[in-house]
This record gives sequence, C-alpha cells and structure tokens, in this order.
Amino acid sequence: MKACLRLVPGPILTALLMAVAVAGAVLAPAPASAQEAEVQIQAHPELNEDGIHVQPWIKYPKVLDIPKAARTAAEAGKTLMVIYEQPGCVYCRRMHTENFTNPTLVKYLVKNFDVYQLDMISDKPVIGPEGETQSQADMASENRVTGTPTTLFFDENAEEDFRLPGYLPTGPHYAALQYVVMDSAEGNLSIAGFRTWISAHSERLTRELEG
Repeated sequence: MKACLRLVPGPILTALLMAVAVAGAVLAPAPASAQEAEVQIQAHPELNEDGIHVQPWIKYPKVLDIPKAARTAAEAGKTLMVIYEQPGCVYCRRMHTENFTNPTLVKYLVKNFDVYQLDMISDKPVIGPEGETQSQADMASENRVTGTPTTLFFDENAEEDFRLPGYLPTGPHYAALQYVVMDSAEGNLSIAGFRTWISAHSERLTRELEG
C-alpha cells in the first residue's frame, strides 16, 4: 500500500500547518441544525468491492472522463473535485467518518462541487486530463499523487487548479473548499494564497460554523 497521509512533509506541510494554526480550534464545525440534517450523511460509510469508502453524493461513472466531467461541472456552476484514495488508508477513513459526516461541510460540497473518487493503486481505466485512457494508478503517478487522501480540483479545461495533498481536519478542510470556490476566478490558487485567505476570512468562517 502507498503512503496514507495526514499531511505531506516539506514546504507544503509547513504552509498548511501555518494556515491551520491561524484558523485554530474555532474552525471546528458546529453540531448539525435541523435544516442541515436533510443532507445525506453516512455515519458508517460502506466499502465498495475494492475497499474504498462510498458516499451517496459522490458520482460513480463506469469510467471517469476528466475533461467531460470538468466541462459538465463548469456548466452547472460547480468545480470538478477528484479524491484519490486507496484500500486500507487510515486517513481516508477518517475523512469519511469525521469530515464527511459533518452536514455543514457536505452541504457545501454538494452545492459547489461535482465529486468523484479514484484509487491510486487501481488498474481500472480513467480518461485523464489530456483525454488519454490510462489506469487510475498511472494517472496518479503522472499527477504526482504520492499518498492518500489527495484531493485534486480541476477547472473547466481539465487543468488542475489546486490540491489538498493529505488529510485536513474538518474545519480547515471546509475552509479550503471555500477558498477554491471563492478565489478560483482569480486563477491564482496556491498553498500560500490559502494561508493568506484563511487568515483574512477566519472570523466569517467561525460565525458560519458556529451557526
């Protein structure tokens, strides 16, 4: 099994940790309200035949076509989000059982993203960003996905806009999703930009999550 990542070491880890430190514990989402409870939440997400957790709001085509999915998401006013996971990944499980059981986060995901999954060690096919058919494992290698979970965000041209290279706790994860949605039009998404953005918006995020 390839690495299961909480966060990636090196400069990316340092920048993300600084972003999380700015946000602090205040970015822990509040308990679900009655309205938020309408979101489809799996308290105990099931595993598919390959050992990957599944969710009712994740799309499962027979073969994911990245360029087509990117265009479809953009036409719907959303962003294409692809999560790379693998069987037995501890932090993938944590993402599903903690982050993806939070109605505030899931409601935001469903509204703003078309979400798909890929398995970084799978031989199953995927149509990559350049339109080529390849294995999911080969696409992971070509896109420098070295551990799981890794979340990739693509623009309407199937070009990668941003990535989360590892697991983030629920609050900072929610903040990262908002950063992608609110700053994607500027075309300059980056880890450094995320650090600045979360510092500027921490008070608003706190109010939202305290509900």
